[in-house]
Amino acid sequence: MTPVCSLPLDSSLPSLAVLGVFSVESHGDHESKRNIIRETWLPSVASSGQISAFFVLRGQGANSTVREAQQHRDIIFVDAPAKADRKTGPLYSLLNWMRCAVQTWPEVSLVGKADDDVWINLPGTAEHLRGSLARLQDSSHLAPPRMLWGIMETFGWNTSSGRPKGFSYKFGSSRRRRCLRYGDGGDYLFPTHFAKGPMYFVSRELVEQIANSSVVQAGMDAAIGSAARGLPWEDVFTGYSLSEVAQGQNLAFVHMGEVAFSESGRSHYSHGVRSTSLVYHDKSLARLRGHHAWSTAHECRTEASQIRIACDDGPHEHGGTVRPP
Repeated sequence: MTPVCSLPLDSSLPSLAVLGVFSVESHGDHESKRNIIRETWLPSVASSGQISAFFVLRGQGANSTVREAQQHRDIIFVDAPAKADRKTGPLYSLLNWMRCAVQTWPEVSLVGKADDDVWINLPGTAEHLRGSLARLQDSSHLAPPRMLWGIMETFGWNTSSGRPKGFSYKFGSSRRRRCLRYGDGGDYLFPTHFAKGPMYFVSRELVEQIANSSVVQAGMDAAIGSAARGLPWEDVFTGYSLSEVAQGQNLAFVHMGEVAFSESGRSHYSHGVRSTSLVYHDKSLARLRGHHAWSTAHECRTEASQIRIACDDGPHEHGGTVRPP
């Protein structure tokens, strides 16, 4: 099989999940962001043993990061152009990372994606993931659960332009009305539930379905080649891809809970880190370092046995496609 990524020589074998932290070649402060992560939460990988984490960069022409990769041995290069723009680069990274992960770690339960401007409570995240899988298994008595886990939000997806439209928060409704309102042509898949981009995890079996799907590849090609306004955000594209191809007996969206997520700026979500935080999204490197220090001092922990799941009414059902007039 032709390799789709270049791995560090000492890449570990996690027991639960592998997490790709998406970054780019040393443009602006991205190398500084990677260094903050190395100083703060990345060392917890060694003590956890449950989740392995690597930076994921596009490798074609990424000459300036070769020395950094050799020094730290925590960078995976995927087979995509380093200079790709904001419209195309994240989608290249996403699909190539998924193909890399299922090829390299065929026994892992979950594959994750994170941004490089986050602080993550990695041991707590592992416990939440384990607890979520256990509760889903207990409640269904079916095949092992296959889930999309994270902070859930909702869009509609224009399959012609490859762009999301009609945002709402967790398992939002009125997708048909919102999509029809745009009237910009093409078919919409609605609702497209997705997990918010700063960090999410997908069961490996579902990642494999996405990675091997010609429908998903065609959807990515349409999004990359489209002249439509806006961006084909990779987190929404993951949700769209699952809406198209996900198969299995025990499929689930798992909303990690807003008490576990916060971010800076004008946001619907909480600001700052608290004892329940699993991920904090912030452009400020100083605040990320400060939040890590606070969390470490307060020994923030989550136990799998503490995780409880409440089922919403039919959030998994989507209304199909609609063509605006």
